[in-house]
Amino acid sequence: MRNIRLVIILLLILTTSLNMSCWDSRDIEELALVVAIGIDLGEQPDTYNVTFQVARPDLIGQGQESGGGTNAVWVTTTTGNSLFEAINNARKYFPRQIFFGYTQLLVFGEELAQTGVGPLLDFAQREINLRRSIWIAVAKGEAKTIMETKPQLAQIPAIGLVSLFGLQQHFTLAYTMRFGDFVADIGTPYTGATAPLVEVVKSVPDETVPMEDETNDTAVFKGDRLTGWLNNRETIGLLWLQGKAEDASLQIRDPLDERYLVNIDIVRARVNTKVEIIDDKIVYQVQGLTEGRFASQTAPHDLSSPERIKLVEKHMATAIENKMRDTFKKAQELGVDFIGVGHLMSKDQPKKWKEIEQQWEDFFQEVVIDVEAVAHLRRTGAITQPTKYK
Repeated sequence: MRNIRLVIILLLILTTSLNMSCWDSRDIEELALVVAIGIDLGEQPDTYNVTFQVARPDLIGQGQESGGGTNAVWVTTTTGNSLFEAINNARKYFPRQIFFGYTQLLVFGEELAQTGVGPLLDFAQREINLRRSIWIAVAKGEAKTIMETKPQLAQIPAIGLVSLFGLQQHFTLAYTMRFGDFVADIGTPYTGATAPLVEVVKSVPDETVPMEDETNDTAVFKGDRLTGWLNNRETIGLLWLQGKAEDASLQIRDPLDERYLVNIDIVRARVNTKVEIIDDKIVYQVQGLTEGRFASQTAPHDLSSPERIKLVEKHMATAIENKMRDTFKKAQELGVDFIGVGHLMSKDQPKKWKEIEQQWEDFFQEVVIDVEAVAHLRRTGAITQPTKYK
């Protein structure tokens, strides 16, 4: 039933998009509906391999009794010395008009990202049917591999990955990025762009089980080039710094016995940031306010008394502060202000910013972060006492 609902939603999206587009006079059978694009460096110098996932509406809904069933896509790769030429070359193999009005995802291969994605952005922005709201990601390895993945629970792999992005955005499990925002960050001086890392993993350690796409880490760009990665902890720290940690989860050590764990569901997260000049030092001040509820605890002892709740709240605040500090430290190590401290300083300290703007990369290394997090536990879930087991 869940797969059928997904198919219905997809068909509604496709129908709505057609009605709104300039191709509304064309029958859907006349269009090659590109749902995802993966771009890698070509084997020859100055060439690109572009892989397309093309939806096959005739196969949607088939094989539902066996999980995802038949993949309702056709995957093909063409080569060109530009994205435009690669797409033109693809027209030789496509018996239908290539249409980007349904495209959901753009993935850059790792090697391509390291050499620079700038030359590819112009066409992607000029193509009127390619929306700026599509998701963007960087593959660990080749983008082609992501395009060819055949997940268990999605007939259209790109839609499955897009659903994963949407779920992770809602529950703050990983970083997500829209194409338009990525292009804006790339074009903003003295800052850095970020995008989620996507890699192919096996859902279970069995050679017979299809592979799935997974996102945990985050790619960091300096200019248009991939310069490093944030691990999962640093990624979560970035989300806290950006005030995007609502609906996240937090795991801390039990304040009474560190052998045990306490899991917290975050129900509200706010952050206020500003830049101050204190004793001739640039200070990035971060104040966070977090509210959560007990999700679970592994210890049998009671943590619900006011005194013990205060201990848990203190541990929550410390954990949040440490995550944000770790992310800020990584930004300085990479020499990329992907957090946006310079942008904030240009508003808070415009006079000082004008003096140091051209040397911001050097000054950023000397910025001091001052973090203060306040955490409150508002609810204990359906029970107030822990489950006793000894």
